[in-house]
Amino acid sequence: MNEDAGTLADAVETLVREWFKGQIGDLPPDELPPEDEIEADIESMRDEALASIARLQATTDSVKDGRPNDAANRSALDRLASEYRGLERATPIFTALALSKRGLPEYASGWRLCAIRLIAEEKLPSVRRTAKDGG
Repeated sequence: MNEDAGTLADAVETLVREWFKGQIGDLPPDELPPEDEIEADIESMRDEALASIARLQATTDSVKDGRPNDAANRSALDRLASEYRGLERATPIFTALALSKRGLPEYASGWRLCAIRLIAEEKLPSVRRTAKDGG
């Protein structure tokens, strides 16, 4: 298991920071928001993501005995990846980023694997609704 991720919150924050970097990485320094504003936005997005996946985490097999359930998370992520095929246009950028980590060694186990599984699983119903509505 990958213990480097620390906690589920750390794993989600890693993804949020990467997403933010992708969103503002091309801006010239003089157009960037102040660093404290960026940090506040990162914390807010992390906390929002954690709140939404916490409800799901309580009803899944993603964690067993307080630790990420790697076998269940790998299996669920394989299923989810196939369910997302064809829904790319309706998939939010952050969820697509999480799914893109599937198969990378640093996301193969532990809290990072758990995080991408929960993010993908939590968003799938709304992605399906958006795709059905033509989005």
